[in-house]
Amino acid sequence: IIFLHGISGTPLEFKEVIDRLDRDKYQPWVLYYPSGARLELVSDGMIKGLNTLRSDYPFTELAIVAHSMGGLVTRSFVKKYTESHQPYLLKFVATINSPLMGMDSAASGVEHSPIIIPAWRDVATNSPFIQDLHAWTWPESIPYYLAFSYLDGEEGDGVVLVRQALSLK
Repeated sequence: IIFLHGISGTPLEFKEVIDRLDRDKYQPWVLYYPSGARLELVSDGMIKGLNTLRSDYPFTELAIVAHSMGGLVTRSFVKKYTESHQPYLLKFVATINSPLMGMDSAASGVEHSPIIIPAWRDVATNSPFIQDLHAWTWPESIPYYLAFSYLDGEEGDGVVLVRQALSLK
């Protein structure tokens, strides 16, 4: 299982989950990526990195668990995975509080901030990156689990709104 963090996150976000994994069934890996980078670059790096890992450790199956912006990286990765016919089976994908529909706050940052973090361009609601991901249909052969949460009196978890976390495809 590979774990992907969200913006400004680290693999430590998954420490408790990883500590509780049945190591007879699962080997945990983490992708620690520069969360300000363009998401296409990160998903390209993920494909290349997994191909390199596979040459050293010939795994046949992979699962992904991603938090927040890591879910967007994962969706981009899965799109590329299905287009390139990778030699391993993607068993399932789970995203947690991921802004799959983009974030209005990132769009506002792109529009108004004097300094723009490159990832904001991709995370922004209606960005070309978001539109491209939703023009493509998730393959039925890859089980997908979506988890989201909300705080009392909030429209989401305090960062990602529920309506931004729910993808139609």
